Amino acid sequence: LFNNYILFLILGTLHLIADALDGVIASITGESTFGKYFDYGTDNLVALLLVIKISYFLQDYYAYLVAGLYLLAQLSHVS
Repeated sequence: LFNNYILFLILGTLHLIADALDGVIASITGESTFGKYFDYGTDNLVALLLVIKISYFLQDYYAYLVAGLYLLAQLSHVS
């Protein structure tokens, strides 16, 4: 995934499409608690993977530190 930029772009685009569609589906069928947590979780997972991708590209450990702090902040927010 990190070396294949086409796959990264395809998966990123699919995530954006799915993220747009879940709002439409929620407005039609009604919001659910699972839907809220699932949307929150997937959005944060994609943000974390993006920071890791940038870290890998830059070969800089500070970006990994940022990714770890971001993960800790999100985990403390959920509990």
